[in-house]
Amino acid sequence: QAAKRGDAEALQLLGAMYLRGEGVKKDEKQAVRYIARAAEKGLLKAQYNLAIAYALGTGQDKDFTKAAKWYGIAAERGHARAAYDLGWLYRKGLGVKQDLKKSADWIGRAARGGLADAQLEYALMLFSGNGIIKNLPQAVHWFKQAARRGNPVAQNRLARLLIMGFGIEQDGVEAAKWHMLAKENGLEDKQLDQFVSNFSPEEVEDLQKRLKAFKARAAPGDG
Repeated sequence: QAAKRGDAEALQLLGAMYLRGEGVKKDEKQAVRYIARAAEKGLLKAQYNLAIAYALGTGQDKDFTKAAKWYGIAAERGHARAAYDLGWLYRKGLGVKQDLKKSADWIGRAARGGLADAQLEYALMLFSGNGIIKNLPQAVHWFKQAARRGNPVAQNRLARLLIMGFGIEQDGVEAAKWHMLAKENGLEDKQLDQFVSNFSPEEVEDLQKRLKAFKARAAPGDG
């Protein structure tokens, strides 16, 4: 009834039900129609979901131009994942003219919005100078942000930077801490295993203390 009255939340919910076939026969075209109505009414999550539908070709042909439009609308309203996805469209030139600077701008906005994937990508851009002025200390900052949110690639990169002292003060034990956390998250690195195997008993004890302290105050992931 609420959907018939045009309630945006109800329209989005109905669209999700048709998309998954929950309580109704699965119908992607109908799902997208309801989600589009919710998006037009200004519901942020529907605007993002509509962008995804256009990007993936859910219930219709792929349309990256329309995907970029709706990612942009959601991103301007503070949706971090939409900003990240829009940044990738600008990087690849899908639905928009390829523009590495705009790609970096949008991915940077997503990084500041707390999205770990974006924080890692923004760090890599700053590290290499891809679409943005190269800045090692800022790259380290964003590697740290993503690492604290449990991103294993960021944890591994941060470990290697700490060993070399690139953009950050050299700290072998801190490097080992991030390496061990990356391993726990599924990213192996035999070179760093070898590095840690040469630790003194005092360094091993320090490492265990740092790991324990980090896990006690670990930041949650993106959810």
